[in-house]
Amino acid sequence: MFIMKNEKRGGDEIKAEILEFLKDGPCSIKKISDKIESNWSTTSNYLSELKENGKVSELISSGNLKIFRRNDDPVFYGIPIKEEIRARTLYLLLKIIERWKQIKKINIPKTTLQKIAVDVIYEKKLDLPILDFHYGRVTALAIDPAYNLEGIYPTKSFEGDIILEIDNQIKKHSIFARQERINQYNKYKMVLYLMREKLLDEFEKKKNIKNIERFLLEISLEYPSNNNEIFLLFDKFTISSILLLNSKDSEKFLEDIKDCFYCLWDLLTTNSYFKGIASSVNKEDLDLFNEIRSFHIKSKLAKSFEMVSDLESVSNSVDLSKLGLEDDEESKKAMSILLEGVEEE
Repeated sequence: MFIMKNEKRGGDEIKAEILEFLKDGPCSIKKISDKIESNWSTTSNYLSELKENGKVSELISSGNLKIFRRNDDPVFYGIPIKEEIRARTLYLLLKIIERWKQIKKINIPKTTLQKIAVDVIYEKKLDLPILDFHYGRVTALAIDPAYNLEGIYPTKSFEGDIILEIDNQIKKHSIFARQERINQYNKYKMVLYLMREKLLDEFEKKKNIKNIERFLLEISLEYPSNNNEIFLLFDKFTISSILLLNSKDSEKFLEDIKDCFYCLWDLLTTNSYFKGIASSVNKEDLDLFNEIRSFHIKSKLAKSFEMVSDLESVSNSVDLSKLGLEDDEESKKAMSILLEGVEEE
């Protein structure tokens, strides 16, 4: 009688094999079951147990397609990047955590960790990806400095010493996340990110509607147009926002405009991250990568479309003849954009 391999092993052993296999990145149930030589049903049951115990999570669950990742997988979105990149990036991040604690005697904040790592990669010309994401440039990995993953994931050092450069960068960085972001935006001339920071400051103050309008207009001029679908959404958002900001009830629309902007920024920067990381994925994992990318971009695109449509519906009720636009350059620019948008509709 034929005996399946999993019948010779206990459940704990099979679960350990699953976790070991998922070290290299996310996988479908089918691929995991093939790798550990167990049937689909058994693999699915053990994955459910691991999920309940907080060891794994479903990265994608769409119809028959179920893709799982380890919860301690440090790569953003669980993207299956090349092992060399994963190992070297992890080594760099762990060394920064180690040196920061030795020098500063405190734990390093996550934002500071990423900003130092980016600077070290640039200064040492390390062959590691640097990616534009939600809060500026980051590495491909996101790890919580409160945890030491060195015993879980393999590390690989670099030729030549990077410790001196790490120590040099530590002197230049602080524990203040906002200041770290702004310093990076200025250092690498990240104009769009600087504008975003100014806009969000104005949203928090909720005092100067004209400044919010001005920063929105400036961002609209810098907003990348290499993805037509995302660009057109932001264009509609800008037109609707200008209408609402110049209506007599402008203040009551601020939260909706801010939430919509956050949503669009999330979409833009997520798309940017996936575009940048694509070259770091193994060829055999490109189908999986595209599944992960498609899942995230489509869901964020749908949410953004819904929020922009809602904002657009409200702005359509605004009487154009009663707009409170002032006779200054920003207002003239606003009216120009607004009227162009209305004519296109």
